[in-house]
Amino acid sequence: MDSTIQIDGRTIGAGNAPYIVAHISGYENLKEACTMIDRAKEAGVDAVAFPTYTEDSLVVNSRAESFMLSGGPWEGKNLYQLYKKVKPKNDLIPDIFKYAQSNNVTALSEAFDSDTVLSLEQDVSPAAFKIAANELVDLPFIQTIIETGKPILLSTGVATEKEIEETVHFIGSYGARDRLILIHCVNAYPAKPEEMNLNTMLALKEGFGQAVGLSNHALEVGVPLTAIHMGADLIEVRYVPDRKAQIDTFFAQEIEGVKQLTDNFIFAQGGNFEDSELFLPESQGKVVYADDIDLLKAQIYTRQFWTTQAIQKGEILSPENVRTVRTVRGRSDMGGVSPQRYDEVFNTPANRNIRKYSPVRPEMILNFNV
Repeated sequence: MDSTIQIDGRTIGAGNAPYIVAHISGYENLKEACTMIDRAKEAGVDAVAFPTYTEDSLVVNSRAESFMLSGGPWEGKNLYQLYKKVKPKNDLIPDIFKYAQSNNVTALSEAFDSDTVLSLEQDVSPAAFKIAANELVDLPFIQTIIETGKPILLSTGVATEKEIEETVHFIGSYGARDRLILIHCVNAYPAKPEEMNLNTMLALKEGFGQAVGLSNHALEVGVPLTAIHMGADLIEVRYVPDRKAQIDTFFAQEIEGVKQLTDNFIFAQGGNFEDSELFLPESQGKVVYADDIDLLKAQIYTRQFWTTQAIQKGEILSPENVRTVRTVRGRSDMGGVSPQRYDEVFNTPANRNIRKYSPVRPEMILNFNV
């Protein structure tokens, strides 16, 4: 029997109609955000989702080469400055959620750190939490989401197959797999149809027995429709008011693209879909995990442990002096320990002095088993 989950009373998976989520960003004020909610509802989506993060929840403010940007308008800036520029208007989130909820629109949250999850739970109680693929290995953060009791939408696009296995097992150890859906995505913005490798989505369903979906970064609406034809249980589409307005909106859809998706998903489930121009067989591709790509060339960011202050030899590592940070995987200068091994890091002494804003490498931890 196919796995299902429930979000706000709606069953997802096992042949039910695909669950369509409009991931909303790019709004300038509360009025614009509320208008986008109204338009998404009119277009027929099942839910809206809003990201909530700050630059501090993602990276440290370091000008080490590892965090510097090159080329284009951000030459000479670091990741911290980029995230500070493009972060959402977090102060509006409580009112945005209250507006959605008062208008019978299911509202989900994409959070990036435990403090934000706890704050959102207290203030607005999202119907579910989405976890970005970059945070898939951050087990302490994921534990916070598990403990809310809410459904979990887990993106997998920058993780290895083993990392996905370990995190799914971790979620299962809390008895929470019955509220887990795995979301395929790719690390390309915008993604070309031939880069989507939608067969990975099917491999997730077959390998883990979970409901599955697609977080779409392609401009062609045929990509998510092809995913639905293949059996996607959920589609997340990025929705912005103006694709050209900001540096992080060019890979999203305006409302017309959202409506094209909702207008055609029933057709996509039918046998005649493959005869239409919307069917994009090149998007099916092959099964691809992070194990299978050139990590350095792809510039894949994932969470690793870094110091937040200078640590002396013998000092105990803890959340007070160590945190998870998005860093480029595959670089020798950014080789911090994965948060999937948090229980071997916390409450363990450092075996040498470690500078502030440095990766916590295995050789820096007393008796760490490499």
